[in-house]
Amino acid sequence: MGCKIFDNKISVLIGSAVSGGFASLGADFEPFLFAIVCDQANGTPLTMASLIARAGLDPWQEAARISNLRRDQALSVVTGLIPLGVQSDIAPGTLKDVGARLLGLLPRARSVQVPVVKSAARYEVFLFGFGVVLFASVVLGQIVWTNMQAKH
Repeated sequence: MGCKIFDNKISVLIGSAVSGGFASLGADFEPFLFAIVCDQANGTPLTMASLIARAGLDPWQEAARISNLRRDQALSVVTGLIPLGVQSDIAPGTLKDVGARLLGLLPRARSVQVPVVKSAARYEVFLFGFGVVLFASVVLGQIVWTNMQAKH
């Protein structure tokens, strides 16, 4: 289910739809996160954001964390992520070259902050949405019940 790195090149996929939608999440990280590492077997591009998400991490927070690491540590993290989507028969030198190119797309270590959505806030949004759906269901049920009673 992997893909092959193409010609040791990194393409960057940044369009108006991509950069416009995520500007508030850390635009400085877009070149790194939307870098196409390879094309998957089905032809779709595999980005660093996808690789990081496959590792169960938030891409913007992880990009911020990586950008603040020493270069050797950052290279180790990035080269550890690439095999999550790429076939395992990559030469170590190729993996290191690709990792170095990807790191070149990250902003230099500085205090770039990525907004964190707290899980409590997500939970509150979920509860609010659930409440709205429940309320609408009760109202709709009452309307249907009243109409059924009126017909009989």
